[in-house]
Amino acid sequence: VFLSYSLAKVDVWVSGEASNNFKLKTVRVYCPNLEGFLFPGFYSADKINAANIYSTPIRYTLADEDTSQELLNTIYIFERMDNPTLQENQKEYEMLCLVVGGRFDEDLYTTYYRVDFKHKDDKEEDVYYPIQRNDHFLVNITKVKESGWPDEELAFYGSEKI
Repeated sequence: VFLSYSLAKVDVWVSGEASNNFKLKTVRVYCPNLEGFLFPGFYSADKINAANIYSTPIRYTLADEDTSQELLNTIYIFERMDNPTLQENQKEYEMLCLVVGGRFDEDLYTTYYRVDFKHKDDKEEDVYYPIQRNDHFLVNITKVKESGWPDEELAFYGSEKI
């Protein structure tokens, strides 16, 4: 059966300097679209609701014995076409983001870091990426400077620390 779909893929892994001082434990997807399209071939489109498949945030946890430092070919999210910049009265916490949990250096507990789907333009302003069908986002954690937030909710509402 041939299906068309409106999904983007997100891969997360740790490399470089971060592989020496950071152990990836969890990835959470905040503010994803919970509805999208799946349709056979190029004929009719049926909207499906993923809210009964998962709730937000979508949670992924690496097993304690997993030493791979990666979460690949696992995270798929529906399209989300936001404005590239925050609009008046729009908050950053309404935008799609990841909250990555891990152990920094000798920390005894997992701390959390917010990762936004954005970049800086030539004016140093934040520009959010649209999440489109067949996009593939590569989140390579190469450097972690400090412990993150003590819980994932604080990381979600806080600022990036990676």
